[in-house]
Amino acid sequence: MPDASAEPVIFISYSHKDRTELEYIRSHLSAVERLGKLIVWDDNELQIGDDWKGDINSALDACQVFILIVSRHSLASRFIKTVEVARILERRRRGEAVALCPIVATPCHIDGIDWLDDVNRKPKDGNALSELAEAVRDREMTAIVADIAGIVAKLTGSETIRVETPALDLAPTKVLAPDTVNYVGLPETPYKKLVGREQELTTLDEAWVDKLTNIVSLVAWGGAGKSALVNEWLKRLREENYRGAEIVLGWSFYSQGTKERATSADGFLDWALTKLNIRTDFTSAAAKGEKLAELMAKRRVLMVLDGVEPLQHGPGGQHGLLKDQGLRMLLRRFVATPPALAHGLIVITTRLAIRDIDQWKRTIGKSGPAIVIDVGQLSDDAGAELLSDNGIKGPPKELRAASREFEGHALALNLLASFLGRRHRGDIQRRDRIGPLLQKSGASGHDHARRVMQAYESEWLKDEPLLTAILSLVGLFDRPASADCLAALREPPAIKGLTEPLVNLSADEWSDAVATLRDVHLLDPEEPTAPGRLDAHPLVREWFGERLRRTNEKAWKVAHGRLYEHLSTTTDEGKTPTLVELGPR
Repeated sequence: MPDASAEPVIFISYSHKDRTELEYIRSHLSAVERLGKLIVWDDNELQIGDDWKGDINSALDACQVFILIVSRHSLASRFIKTVEVARILERRRRGEAVALCPIVATPCHIDGIDWLDDVNRKPKDGNALSELAEAVRDREMTAIVADIAGIVAKLTGSETIRVETPALDLAPTKVLAPDTVNYVGLPETPYKKLVGREQELTTLDEAWVDKLTNIVSLVAWGGAGKSALVNEWLKRLREENYRGAEIVLGWSFYSQGTKERATSADGFLDWALTKLNIRTDFTSAAAKGEKLAELMAKRRVLMVLDGVEPLQHGPGGQHGLLKDQGLRMLLRRFVATPPALAHGLIVITTRLAIRDIDQWKRTIGKSGPAIVIDVGQLSDDAGAELLSDNGIKGPPKELRAASREFEGHALALNLLASFLGRRHRGDIQRRDRIGPLLQKSGASGHDHARRVMQAYESEWLKDEPLLTAILSLVGLFDRPASADCLAALREPPAIKGLTEPLVNLSADEWSDAVATLRDVHLLDPEEPTAPGRLDAHPLVREWFGERLRRTNEKAWKVAHGRLYEHLSTTTDEGKTPTLVELGPR
């Protein structure tokens, strides 16, 4: 414990999970400390064998300024709250001259904490330091040091300590838009309002500003709402100019199909390098992945990788490991990037946790560069809210029971809501119209979604050949069905047992039928950049595609043959498209 009798003491209280923030703030205070005007103390001053609790209490009793580095970690610390902060507040109640200076380092919930409403809380505009651009953050911190020096001078009656402060624009900081935003290849998701995911959204928010976090994985089986969660987060970021991101990129490996397909990350690597204006002479996928990781460690890049599971090994000894060396190199190299360097963030959605980065995984109560969020099922309350938001009526107890019966599976509950609304006036009691599980053992959310689609087919679509035909066409694809491909399938002569209701259909009749299917969530919302394209959730596409193949294999084959002919005649024979050109734009 330093002798505080000669010089004013500043005590810094912080969570050990915020060491990076401590080092940053101390680096600014060190300029004044070196002048011999201040003593800055934190628990790094303690040595092995010291009476650590006694020394901390002595420093708390001696300090003129108490700085609290505010974060979710420090606010959750019992020791900070009940010992350090409590001791300072008691000194202030006794009328002692000690200033409380909270510095909000990272975003966290502070409403309702009276002592954090102190006039000395910094930054004053309500932002956290981590949310500011680097140059603005440095100017803000320099101004904070000058204010602290002024507080010390006032409390001690000593000569004012002068700190050179760069000119600071006191107007609200404007967050500049990114140089590049391209995630049109990510799947659209049909939902009115995302419910039950606030904790996951908060985790994503915190990961974006946390220097310790490099990768976030959202893990769950299909239909649980991983893509919907990412899309909602991207929407919120977009409303705030992407919160300081220089570049925002998104790529889907899955083409939104439901079966694992032989594929690689080559197209993604070439596309990402092109979007980041990186020219390389090497062809090795591993080298490309390493180059991307190197750039991600230097720039504020947000990268979303959707549907990574086709590049992972399935059940067996290598379950969850990546098969693709380029992607493996990118993730392993970037996840290991030291906090002082990492500025980007990779968000992954997958059905299987990626074992290649297991050793960096953050676990409960610990810190680490790889966060794994089990999206899993909605809670009973969240599922009930989803049903209610979609117009389903009934006692809250019954709504919660329905959510539980369908295992909180987001797609199954959305389909259930649209089915009950269409066929049974939104009465939750009529969920008994949904048949039993199609497979008894090992049931998943998929099976609950299939139960509802089977009910749709038997109760509603059996009398709607036009709607059934449209869904069957969409089921021929493992990705969005383009307008030109759909037009080719609808041309005469009709494909027997498939397109008879569609051949002579007017544009208005087609639009009305498509709108009806969108209303009940069997088709996704219209994509503004491709108004004639149709898409559905992969599970919906698979259901109706397999149904057509099972009940009318000849029509299924003829339809695929017509698609092949169409694509053969419309593809430029003089040019072979590259993987980049075939990928999302």
